[in-house]
Amino acid sequence: MTSNTSKKYLFVLILVLFSVESFGQITYLSFNFAPTIPTGNTANFIGVTSARSGNIEYYMMSDSKLGFGAEIGFISLFEKIPGETLNSGTLSITGTQFRYQTMVPIMPAAIYFFTEPGPIRPYVSFGAGVVINARRIELGIFQERSSAFQIGIRPEVGSIFQLSEYVAIKLSGKYYNTLGGSKLPAQSALGINLGFVVTQR
Repeated sequence: MTSNTSKKYLFVLILVLFSVESFGQITYLSFNFAPTIPTGNTANFIGVTSARSGNIEYYMMSDSKLGFGAEIGFISLFEKIPGETLNSGTLSITGTQFRYQTMVPIMPAAIYFFTEPGPIRPYVSFGAGVVINARRIELGIFQERSSAFQIGIRPEVGSIFQLSEYVAIKLSGKYYNTLGGSKLPAQSALGINLGFVVTQR
């Protein structure tokens, strides 16, 4: 999966989210800055926390506590590792590797608030869908690439802080986890989300 193809899927889903009309009492459109900590197999490849990550969420409330929507995101990871060996076929090269990984989660999701609408609304949410993973290793003039569509899940715990009738901020933690396949093993990462939320009643 090339980065251009990933961007096309992301753009199409953004258009879908913005074209959907609300059917409930409240809608939440959230733009989130999301520093991400690699875990598991992802951390084995790149172990550095990244601040180059973010996501957009849109939820339509079916009642005062339960809502449904979707999330799209982009996680960009990078690490420079000296003295590593790159094996490609019968060729082995040792030197400084530049490792890159992008993760694009595209997930329908549900959200549940523990309280009625008010200034502070703690919640849990759960998303399930696909994560587009793409990896690249650069060593001198040599490159090694791999990519995969993977089924993924994303639980989240957080809270929305209502600043006014139409504006809020959110703070949450999300954990992304995917199923492994023949091209890439299972991937996982922990995102800390700080968001600007537009609410509509």
